[in-house]
Amino acid sequence: MDSDRPEPHPGCGPCAELDEQRTRAHGRGDGSAETDCSVLLRRHIKEAHA
Repeated sequence: MDSDRPEPHPGCGPCAELDEQRTRAHGRGDGSAETDCSVLLRRHIKEAHA
């Protein structure tokens, strides 16, 4: 995973779910899905935790 990937906020269910999906995508070598999850996580963080 890249070094600038967004980190989930502790205790946030949506953050945890997107992080888990991203981890699974990475594990199966699906870079496109991994990137999609990072984009969605960044968007969620900006909207919910800014």
